[in-house]
Amino acid sequence: MIEIRQEDILEQKETENVVREAFWNVYTPGCCEHFLVHKIRRCHAFVHQLNLVALSSGMIVGHVINIKSYIEGDDGSCHEILCLGPISVLPQFQRQGVGSALIAKTKQIAVSCRLQSHHPLRRSFFLCRTRFLSRREIPHP
Repeated sequence: MIEIRQEDILEQKETENVVREAFWNVYTPGCCEHFLVHKIRRCHAFVHQLNLVALSSGMIVGHVINIKSYIEGDDGSCHEILCLGPISVLPQFQRQGVGSALIAKTKQIAVSCRLQSHHPLRRSFFLCRTRFLSRREIPHP
């Protein structure tokens, strides 16, 4: 049985190891997703309530992290959104519903904490136009 709960600060290193194992040599040789998780935790947009781990027999087997962001409309209006990911599951636990459970729990907490819009099931964000930013437009920390 899989238990899902908020990550404890003492588990950060173990969680980063899970993220590294989940992505190692998947898309490119090595990976950098574990470093991304490390950096997201220090970002002002990081949502602590949605930093979740999945456990099996007391061992961390999955993780998901979220940040707040926004979509800017053509009319200049900004709509706050949640960005989910990376979502990580150890290879030996993949295709067993762990990732789906992490996403479902994220959605449940987001709705209960009102971290998501008034219409949590609305899929209108799929209809937004994609606009790629040039290097000059990307803000630097």
